Formats: sequence, structure tokens, C-alpha cells
Amino acid sequence: MGDAYLCRRGGNTLRGLIVIVPPAKTSYYAGEYVDLTGMIIGADFGTFTVPISQTAYSYTPAGALTAADTAITVTAEIGGRTKSVAIPITVDSVNPDFGQNTWETIARVAALGQAGNYWSVGDSKVVDGVTYTIIGMNHDSLSSTDAKYADASYNGNSQKAALTIQIMTASGAGIMNQNNTNVGGWDNCYMRKTALPAYLSGMPSDIRSIMRTVDKITSIGGTGTTGMTTSRDKLFLLAVSEMYSSTGGWVLPNEATANPQYAYYADMPPYKNVHEWTRSPHNPDNCVDHDHFIVINSSGNLGVYVTETSAYYFPAFCI
Repeated sequence: MGDAYLCRRGGNTLRGLIVIVPPAKTSYYAGEYVDLTGMIIGADFGTFTVPISQTAYSYTPAGALTAADTAITVTAEIGGRTKSVAIPITVDSVNPDFGQNTWETIARVAALGQAGNYWSVGDSKVVDGVTYTIIGMNHDSLSSTDAKYADASYNGNSQKAALTIQIMTASGAGIMNQNNTNVGGWDNCYMRKTALPAYLSGMPSDIRSIMRTVDKITSIGGTGTTGMTTSRDKLFLLAVSEMYSSTGGWVLPNEATANPQYAYYADMPPYKNVHEWTRSPHNPDNCVDHDHFIVINSSGNLGVYVTETSAYYFPAFCI
């Protein structure tokens, strides 16, 4: 029974329940479930107290918590008498307006697999003039290198990033490669290895701290090649097929198959009134050439630029 909890014995009528040791967790976000880890409940018989097994009591609320929940109520029946005890808790509400939540709250809700209960694809958050828009939910696969990959508590153990966010404000203009080649594709290009890491380092720390690493599959580029490569990215450009439902032969078929369209772009045009880089190497007649990546022009039409040409970029990341 434990040397600290069994007191002097006397009568045998249950007077009530007491909290000998409260649960370690008493602060929650809406959507979480009660965690009773560490809690010890005692049966109070007046002159002595006996700790009881977790199998001897029930508790409410048993479902997902809401902002209206203020206590965990533990109930037990002993010797024909039923008694309860309340343990105060706090539940922070989640604002249904995506943009009004902190990044910390967004990450917490995402990790709980509850994002879809509060927000929708297309919802945006504006910070310092930069617009961040949800373009997908449970779309991107976590990389095996990500800290949440083997975490069964993250997003229902799906090994999928809960949210994919795209930066809809132009992050700048730049080149894809310093030399005129697409050999190595996205995985080995200047944009991925130099330009985006520099941009990432300047992003707000509260965003950088919640980013997940995901696998992005793209053609390796180069004339006559059909191979794919998997990049492990925190910040990435979108592939053509992630924006367009039909790629019209502009990219290799296996790249398009590996990168289904984001839900956002099923309803919204992909163009942003500037010439925008994608991470897809060009594929004339199913045979990738050696010096072009695909761009989306200001009218939404696909085109190609040699890699040393400057175009705008709109990176995405996952939470």
C-alpha cells in the first residue's frame, strides 16, 4: 500500500475520496485528453486513508477536453458508497481564426491531430506583413530523421506532417543554380542548398522551432534520366504536380505520381502574378533536359527558365 499513505485504522465507512498526489499534468489545450500519470487517489475512512488502484475508479471528462472543462472528476464505489473528488485543471482555448493563434498553439494542436477540428485549408496567418497559408493537412510524409517520426503521440502516429504551410508573400527572387544545369535536380541545386537555408535562418524563431522535416521526391534532372531522389527538407519549393492537377507532360510521370496536388490548389489558381520557380526539372517528351527548371508565369501558364535566370520563390514548410 505504500509506507506514506496508510494511516491509523479505525472505522470502515467510506467518507470520501482525497487526492494524495495530484496528476503531473493539469494544464491542457482544447482537444487534448486527460492524462492521470502520477496521480494517487485515496479512500478516506475518517481515521485512516487507503490509496486505491486506478482500476477502482472512473473519471470524467473521458473525451477530448474543451475550454469549458475546469476539473477532472474522479469517482469510486467502495463498500456500497459512491464518492467523488474534483481536481482543478485549466484548458486553453484554440481560436477558430487560424491567424489569431500563436505558432506554439498551432504546433500543439497539430501534434494532437486536432488541426482539422479548428481550421481549414486556405486559412491564413499574417505576421509582419508575411502571409502564411495552410495548403494541406496530413499531406506530407515525415522524414525518418524528424524527431516526431517515431513519436506515437504525434498526429495519431500517422507519420504525416499535420499541416503544410506556404509563404504566399514573395520571399525574394533568385536563381536555381549558379551554373546552367539541372543535373542533380532539386536535391542538389543552389536554391535548396544555399538560398533557402539563408532565408530559413532569417525566419522568426517561433516558426523555425516547430518545423518538421519531410521527404520531398523530385526528378534528378539531366538529359535522358528518369530517376527520382528524396530530399529531407524543412523548407522547400512546390513541385508542378503539387499545384496542377494535370502536368501536361512538363514533368516526369513518376515525379507527378509521387507528388499529389495539395488540397488548396484544387480550388485556387497556382499563379501569383509573378514568375515563380517550382522545384521540378523540365521534361520534354519524357526525357529530362539538362538546363531548365519549370516556372509558373504571371498568367498561370507553365514555362521553363534556364537555371541561372532569376525568378520569385514561395517556399513551404510543415508543422
